[in-house]
Amino acid sequence: EVAAKNREMGLYSKELFDEFISRTNEHLAKFSRNLRLEKISKELDQRTTFYLQLDDNRVTFDEKIQGHEFRYTLSEGDKSTLAISLFLAKISFASKPENLIVIFDDPLTSLDSGRRFLTIKELSKLADKIGQLVVLTHDSTFAADLEREMRVPNLSLERAYKNKESWLTKRSHHEQNATGLFRDL
Repeated sequence: EVAAKNREMGLYSKELFDEFISRTNEHLAKFSRNLRLEKISKELDQRTTFYLQLDDNRVTFDEKIQGHEFRYTLSEGDKSTLAISLFLAKISFASKPENLIVIFDDPLTSLDSGRRFLTIKELSKLADKIGQLVVLTHDSTFAADLEREMRVPNLSLERAYKNKESWLTKRSHHEQNATGLFRDL
């Protein structure tokens, strides 16, 4: 009976991992033409290994396995892209996404301009599906672009300081980042 249940759990895990890989790769394809999640391997010692494909090279998180090691092969932008894609795939499994509160802390770290633009698009789409999206950033240009892209009502806050005290205050990044003629108007 135990062997039958283990086999059943193994098949269920494989189906779930395959679906997770598919959803992750849907997001990765938006950000990168040469990076994809190849497989997820669950070991008897409860260790899970992720295998990536970068061009023609297999990339792994496990230094014991032959291939290119994750920390030395992917750029910081690729790592950020992978993290966002994995996270968005995980969120897609939520049975009631409208009840989720999702927090991103500086999601643009090490991203080029194309990936920045795509991240803004994906965050805007995510905001349409979930209960609340909180994005923390020091990049006011990114905040203005995200504010402009959002299709749902949004509120931007900034931390203000005076005499060792701090508080949150409303901020319109779009207005405060206006330049030239737009600022004059």
